[in-house]
Amino acid sequence: MEVAIGHGLHALPWREPRPGAHAARAAAFYVWSQVEGGHGCPVSMTYAALPALRNQPELAARWEPLMTSLEYDPGLRPPSDKRGVLFGMAMTESQGGSDVRANTTRADAVDAGGPGGEYFLTGHKWFCSAPMCDAFLVLAQAPGGLSCFMLPRTLDDGERNRFHIQRLKDKLGNRSNASAEILLDGDVGEDVDHQWLLAQQPAKRAAVGCMMRRLRHRLAHERRRADDAIEARVVDHVDDRPHPSPLLADHQRPRAVEQDLG
Repeated sequence: MEVAIGHGLHALPWREPRPGAHAARAAAFYVWSQVEGGHGCPVSMTYAALPALRNQPELAARWEPLMTSLEYDPGLRPPSDKRGVLFGMAMTESQGGSDVRANTTRADAVDAGGPGGEYFLTGHKWFCSAPMCDAFLVLAQAPGGLSCFMLPRTLDDGERNRFHIQRLKDKLGNRSNASAEILLDGDVGEDVDHQWLLAQQPAKRAAVGCMMRRLRHRLAHERRRADDAIEARVVDHVDDRPHPSPLLADHQRPRAVEQDLG
């Protein structure tokens, strides 16, 4: 995390907006995610969350300097006491899955509501990515329909938001990055407006990087492994071993698609 944040993999295009900045960040993230896949989740989501916050300039003015900081500052404290923050996301609910239109988490306006206004969020999220983060983008049903809200874990006065982790997921693969089921019990969040963005492209880059890591592990294993029966390395028996080309194809196809769409 310190290396990724210190090199701006969560914020490079927002810190230095210029032609090619997003491509440069994507290439760096693709390479670095091969080292360890789990930490790419909060890095990706922080990168993807900033454009959504910019829909509300006052909200962005408070959070953008911390979201683009090059200092990794773990621990839940008020934003004013932090040198940098990371964002997670809580979108999925059990009854809808990827169809977020079926979400039932409710957003009730504190005062007048509307874009930039405060709301109380109440509901259950089946999948919350990186629950250790400082703030989250959360989907909820407002009076005008489904909208996106910025929900901090710790409020400005130091009090914790009503963000209850019910359990951590027992999942395959990316176990180093926690995923949780959470209960929102009147949490205070701010409306980011209906124009919300998801982290689809950054997530694809992390996945492609992890696929390349899997291929490298396979090849490294075969180079080291010895076949005691014939006193030779497995990698030297090309005709007898499963060929890694299917793994290579599995990596190259999504990488080509991701680069074309990105």
